[in-house]
Amino acid sequence: YPSTMELEEGYDDDVGREASAENVRMPAIEFSLDPASGVPTYLQLVQQVEQAVRLRSLEAGDQLPTVKDVVASLAINPNTVARAYRELENKGLTVGRPGQVGGFKWTTQRNRLDVSLDILQQRVCT
Repeated sequence: YPSTMELEEGYDDDVGREASAENVRMPAIEFSLDPASGVPTYLQLVQQVEQAVRLRSLEAGDQLPTVKDVVASLAINPNTVARAYRELENKGLTVGRPGQVGGFKWTTQRNRLDVSLDILQQRVCT
């Protein structure tokens, strides 16, 4: 797994240079937290991505916000975001691809997204 430092910056490794505004897809999800819920912060992030996949507001290939952006918007520890992104990767919902200078670009995974969606829908129906 990548370290937290490696996850903090987003780079576009497809073109071999630091991402610029014209070649990066904007993150398709904006996270929010409910401190009163009793649900661990990392799990709230995981659940929000799972919900977005179920509702199809996140589609295959959509980019997740960088760790740095999530940390800045929610004022949480980068390790918490990294843990959530790793959990999503373990579930087959996302993939983190290395970019330049150790940055990672997290996107929803194309080849397993539909399978994961079916599994999530089965869980909801049972």
